[in-house]
Amino acid sequence: APDVDTTVRQLNLEFSPGSFDQPSAGSLAGLTSVIALPQYMRQPESLSLSSNTLTTEQPGSLSYSDLTIDQGASLTFDPLAGVSLTTNSRIFMNGSITAPAATLITLGITGDILDASDQTVLGDQAIWLGPKSTLDASGTVVLTPNNLGLQLGSVLPGGKISISADRGYLLALPGSSILAAGASAVIDESSPGSGTYHPATVASTGGWIQLSASEGMQ
Repeated sequence: APDVDTTVRQLNLEFSPGSFDQPSAGSLAGLTSVIALPQYMRQPESLSLSSNTLTTEQPGSLSYSDLTIDQGASLTFDPLAGVSLTTNSRIFMNGSITAPAATLITLGITGDILDASDQTVLGDQAIWLGPKSTLDASGTVVLTPNNLGLQLGSVLPGGKISISADRGYLLALPGSSILAAGASAVIDESSPGSGTYHPATVASTGGWIQLSASEGMQ
């Protein structure tokens, strides 16, 4: 749907004040509250979406079960997450997926709709990247708070994006974006053996983008 704006994030249970003084509780819900830890403490949560069209021997009776991320929809992840959109049908991508330094963002058409012996090329089977689509696995900075007032943390590299149509086409329309750039930031670094810190610009490498399609790309 076009109005979906989802942040995929790890949530944790934190014991409420006085919970250890309670003699008993029916469940943890009575002793805890749900919180989101700071980013540097959270583990990334990944997401997998899939659809499947039933195999048929009659191309004329084919009914696609498409996988669609509509214009205006967005999925946002913590650094180092993984995102998978797979189908044997078609993918229409016109929203945004942002997963900094992603372990892998993958869009894929795998498997057969027609009988395995049928080599018919389906002219409307493809992965479409619409003019408003964004796949962003660019690197990012994760800072670690400290009591010294220093700018400490990690500069993560660009992540990985794979778009593969084992059947059909890959069509990237003008305006679509695929990003896996590195990042940079000023980080306080310690000199070996000295225990003193000095600010330095730290840069990370870009990631990689892999595109493939059995019938063609545009």
